[in-house]
Amino acid sequence: MLALAHYGAAVYGIGRPGFEIPAPIRLGTELNVSTWFSSAMHLTNAALLALIAANSVRRERWRWILLSLSCAVVAMDETAANHEQVGWIIHTTFGTSGFLTYAWIIPAVALVAVVAALCLPMVLRRPGAHLVVAGAAVFLFGAVGLESAGGALFE
Repeated sequence: MLALAHYGAAVYGIGRPGFEIPAPIRLGTELNVSTWFSSAMHLTNAALLALIAANSVRRERWRWILLSLSCAVVAMDETAANHEQVGWIIHTTFGTSGFLTYAWIIPAVALVAVVAALCLPMVLRRPGAHLVVAGAAVFLFGAVGLESAGGALFE
């Protein structure tokens, strides 16, 4: 629905001088309806993972809690855009450029690698794990891969 609203407004604006897609439905920016929706989905995932943690065996519980907290942090960051500030600090301190123009991806990739190393074996033992891993890979490619390519294009 959000994509339809965005592109519908874009088509409506063709040939109208000064027309801009309204900020709440503009997909190329942050802090809009699509950001809120994404944050709500991450919070839902965090809640579901917390339920799994509560019902898991003791030796795996901390890993489910880690996954739940990770989703909650991503939800918070989607809404607050903290990664932009972290990225700006890294970018200006180290002079990153090209694919690292949006430098928040550096600590993000490191954190994802740690969480994946700790939790992936446990997740892969579950039914339907390959779908979950594929979904996570698509999300990470969109978040990190496309942001990296966008940084190179922006520069």
